[in-house]
Amino acid sequence: MRVIVSIIAFFVVSITAFGQQTNIVFGPAVSGQTFSTCNGFIIDSGGQGGSGYSNGETSIVTICPGTPGDIVSVVFNLFALSTVDDNPLPNVSNLDYMDVYDGNSTSAPTLGTYSGNELQGVVIIATVLNTSGCLTFRFRSNSTGTGMFSASASCETPCATPTAAGAIVAGITQD
Repeated sequence: MRVIVSIIAFFVVSITAFGQQTNIVFGPAVSGQTFSTCNGFIIDSGGQGGSGYSNGETSIVTICPGTPGDIVSVVFNLFALSTVDDNPLPNVSNLDYMDVYDGNSTSAPTLGTYSGNELQGVVIIATVLNTSGCLTFRFRSNSTGTGMFSASASCETPCATPTAAGAIVAGITQD
């Protein structure tokens, strides 16, 4: 009987440990933080079911793989940032935007700056040049108009770089 109870307890703990989701709510409270997860839910400061982010927000969040050697992959299920420009100057816009960096800080190479609905349904994956496997996001909202965003973060194991090999014997390749 103890063996059966022990086995059931092991499976319950295993399922709970692997199934835990990390909720990452962008906002001042988490700005500058790094999250290590392979099962993350990313959402704006309005929270799930909320009205979206507020005006005048700036947040920087880094997501790193929970498994060493893996790389982070993020897909934006919802990306609807306000496109209301609060800059009165001609030819200079100041929209809400999300910067994406291929690494563990904003000094890493940029993967782009996105506004409006440009990231809707887009998958962002750390590149092979990124040894940390992390992605960093900087979100900024201006003083006018709000929107919403949410995304899922997961990890992928990168493929090993193939090594070519061959032999030439007496000027003839062995096929």
